[in-house]
Amino acid sequence: MGQETSKTAIQLAEKFIQSKYEKVRLLHQTDKAEVWLAVDSTGSFVVIKNIKLVNLPYSMLKAMGKALWPEVIYCAENEAYTIVVEEFINGKSFEELLENKRYLTETRARELLLQLCDGLIMLHRKGIIHRDIKPSNIILQAVGGHDFVRLIDYDAARIVKEEQKEDTRLLGTKGYAPPEQYGYGQTDQRSDIYSLGITFKEMLGENYNGWLRSILQKCTEVDARSRYQTVTELKSDLLHHRRNKLLKAAGIVAAAMVAVLVIWSNGQHSHQEKILPPAVEEIMEEVKEKVPLPPVEEKTPEVEKNKVPSQENGPVPAENKPNTTENDKSPQETVTNNETGNNAVYAKYYFNGERQGEWTDRFDKPRNDWGTFFTIPPNIWKNWDDSYPNDWEVRVTVENKSNAPWENPYLSVWTTDGVGGESKDYYGNTLAPGESCVYVVPLNEFRLPALHKERRRQEMHFQFYASGDQLLFGERTEFVFELINK
Repeated sequence: MGQETSKTAIQLAEKFIQSKYEKVRLLHQTDKAEVWLAVDSTGSFVVIKNIKLVNLPYSMLKAMGKALWPEVIYCAENEAYTIVVEEFINGKSFEELLENKRYLTETRARELLLQLCDGLIMLHRKGIIHRDIKPSNIILQAVGGHDFVRLIDYDAARIVKEEQKEDTRLLGTKGYAPPEQYGYGQTDQRSDIYSLGITFKEMLGENYNGWLRSILQKCTEVDARSRYQTVTELKSDLLHHRRNKLLKAAGIVAAAMVAVLVIWSNGQHSHQEKILPPAVEEIMEEVKEKVPLPPVEEKTPEVEKNKVPSQENGPVPAENKPNTTENDKSPQETVTNNETGNNAVYAKYYFNGERQGEWTDRFDKPRNDWGTFFTIPPNIWKNWDDSYPNDWEVRVTVENKSNAPWENPYLSVWTTDGVGGESKDYYGNTLAPGESCVYVVPLNEFRLPALHKERRRQEMHFQFYASGDQLLFGERTEFVFELINK
């Protein structure tokens, strides 16, 4: 494309934006970018960016939809400029919290770190490195009474190129950018991990000395080879640190047992045939049974919390399980994750941050006959009181992708355990087309299942009700919790 033609394209883009939006005020200006708050004909705010840089990932973000990053509504580019119209995110930045010395609690920091991990995993899988993670670019946005973290400003971002040895643009913010971002090599996801670690060290306050400290220290090692190599590794440590601690303790106990048995066999029975202690492998098998290892397979949830140590999907009909191959699917079952016409509402379930029933996304018609089975070993539940732990929850994200409002919705939850049960309703607001919300069900609001015929088993049923004729994906499901005694 010639320079003159290219210039015309940008002029056409600017003309289109002027016809759609009215600028309200200048938010930010540098020698490289001009950022405006604007409003459309419906009164909705957007952000308009005129950036004197190219090869930015905004067109890729537009194709990826709305997630951790702002939704990209419009994007145009020539050899010298990029013009972007994106979602305006209203909320408080980490920078504002720091200015007011409103540090994060350990639990809150972990929750927000897990949200960021999920978004960064998606970005990194596409080869997008943010390169400017810092407090001013992290926004807490309130949705349905709960805060969700959003990561803004992709003007310094780059797309990984395998053949490239170092970055062509040395951008970032001093104090948050790792050494490799200043010309010592090509940045990769370890660079974002470094900036994330620096940011959360600040957000926890200088006097923080809890378990997250060692994780953040590993994030911020000067040598990239000593950091977490992927965000997935970081997420795994955040999810399973309690079990890792139990495993470490169990390993010490196992080693001590071996040492005691060796001393005993050598000391007490030196005059007899040597008595060998049980193999270390046998002891560790017992340890694994009592303290299950974290799963190897990685899942991508919105909000992560403590995961149940052992779980398996069910009661899912065999022919509908996620391992169905492409050849097994009929044309009616195959979907492309598009809306069913313009009349669909989607409800997606997360238990302690981990997506459940993801396999139902394959279908272009609602599948509401599924459930998930969770096995909870005694070393986990024996010290519980009469309810589930305070930080265990089910979150359901609901998005209205229809052309009409989804009116008067509420989520009904009821339990049965063979002896009795409880029920609670969670009410939401009417969702306009394109809107979304989150229903949060704290499990400590429900009593633990009663002991019945030497087992503790509880079925927890979820069902949505609303006015309107939309197709609801995820209208109902059930979770089954079984607290085993051995």
